[in-house]
Amino acid sequence: MVAEHRALHPAIDAVDLGMSTGVELRSAVRALDKVLGRHLEHEELVIFPLLGHHLSRREWRAFLITERRRTPLRHRPQFLTWVLDEASDADADAVLAELPRPGRLAYRKVLRPHYGAKRRWDADQPVMSHSS
Repeated sequence: MVAEHRALHPAIDAVDLGMSTGVELRSAVRALDKVLGRHLEHEELVIFPLLGHHLSRREWRAFLITERRRTPLRHRPQFLTWVLDEASDADADAVLAELPRPGRLAYRKVLRPHYGAKRRWDADQPVMSHSS
């Protein structure tokens, strides 16, 4: 898992560079998709079942709280909206139940609409370079 996480950083950096220069963006996105896809599949098929088998509900919650605290406050709203972007209603409700009522209200009335209004790019769309 550590090696997989290390491989993500250069792939993300390559996409950032491609986004800023318009050079090699398509190949950088494909590479990130491959690295991230393998990592997420590994987590879902191997790691999460192990966690579910070896951690109590209380231990899992403590882990999630610890990980949440590692995310800087300024990044948490964007991370939350990204995580819930394509979540099922049941999954979103489970995550939002962890927030205090004002946090759930802020998510529904401010964060989600703001996130949804952002223009997103699609890897299948043509990439425009800065020289175009």
